[in-house]
Amino acid sequence: MDPAASYILAARRGFLQRSAEFKRPIETPCTRVCVIDTGTKLCAGCGRSLDEIARWAAMTDAERQHIMRELPLRQARARQAVEK
Repeated sequence: MDPAASYILAARRGFLQRSAEFKRPIETPCTRVCVIDTGTKLCAGCGRSLDEIARWAAMTDAERQHIMRELPLRQARARQAVEK
């Protein structure tokens, strides 16, 4: 294969791969119950802060996964605070 043709083919494959990454849906904990608790400053539906909600789409997968792992504990603490 002509070196120029192989370069173009490789570039197209890279473009297609990156395009598929951008079209992949972003995992979100949103439950569409968007109410910020004044005590915890967290969303009552998903447990994220306003800053996290605002930056969610721009975060890396690793950042989102880190927050997703924290949410169950956050929500449990918020429930305990309300029950006291």
